[in-house]
Amino acid sequence: MNPLKNILLTLGLTLSCINLSAQETVPLVVEPNHSTIGFSVPIAGGITRVTGKFMKFDLRIDYVNQDITQSKVQFGIDLSSIVTGIPERDEHLLTADFFDAERHPRIEFRAIQIKKSESGFVANGLLTMHGIEQVVEIPFQLLSEQGNQLGIEIRWQLDRLDFGVGKDFKHTSMENFLSNVIDIEINFWTKRGKDTP
Repeated sequence: MNPLKNILLTLGLTLSCINLSAQETVPLVVEPNHSTIGFSVPIAGGITRVTGKFMKFDLRIDYVNQDITQSKVQFGIDLSSIVTGIPERDEHLLTADFFDAERHPRIEFRAIQIKKSESGFVANGLLTMHGIEQVVEIPFQLLSEQGNQLGIEIRWQLDRLDFGVGKDFKHTSMENFLSNVIDIEINFWTKRGKDTP
């Protein structure tokens, strides 16, 4: 073999190995038994509040170089899994008065950029709910970062009217019965997922 070709081939293989090691990607998914997506809504002018959670959801993190800021993150929520403690209320929330889950069965989020903040991290991305897609900033904390196990905590607020959820709902006897602002509490614990082709 031509000595120059041999040098170039060796150099190319070396650079390829460096590039592969520099972009080590590990697929992580949610550990559902130790993860929660919950919410809280003030009602009756803040006199009390309704709390609930979603029982079915998924999370995918392509964890690059053990650095969340380089990683791809997306998660989704199955709206039919909503639980507030009153089945009749859960059924009402799934109707066209609120989530219209028959036409829009899931909430989806996909991060476009993740960056450090003064208090932790911020995921900038696209949130799709009720057929409406909005750019949002979701603050979060990394409570643990040990190999495949990430502990992620989100404490956030969103305005349901930004997504048209319950925009035409009127309580029978009290004006402004339901708050527009929803408190979101999410805790994700991850495990290694199956590699995708």
